[in-house]
Amino acid sequence: KSDSGLNGPVAFPIFGRGRALWALAGAGLNAQFIAEAGTFLTGACSCEAKEFNPGVDLLFAADWEAGLSAAPERERLPDPLLKPRPPEPPAPPAPSGESSGVVLWGALLAVGLLVAISGRRVLAASKE
Repeated sequence: KSDSGLNGPVAFPIFGRGRALWALAGAGLNAQFIAEAGTFLTGACSCEAKEFNPGVDLLFAADWEAGLSAAPERERLPDPLLKPRPPEPPAPPAPSGESSGVVLWGALLAVGLLVAISGRRVLAASKE
């Protein structure tokens, strides 16, 4: 605890090549100040002199120019081994046309009988 009242989280917006803006902590860690930091970072460039921009430099052991000059090489994946697919088992035989036709006609006859019986009952009930 370096300052009184700073018991919660602290956020530092970091941008560019390791430059940090002001700390957002305590009551300053709210939507308004986060929006102001975002507006500054995404706003128009003011690259006149780094010393006139807000924030401080962070210490990084990074070669920025080398990191930006070439993309790292990707690790080449081995080629997949191609082999023939195993034979599939034969499909079961299709049902014969005669047996499926008999079932269809039987179902149609049963539905017709149900319609006739229910229609007769409706007519009988309406006459009473």
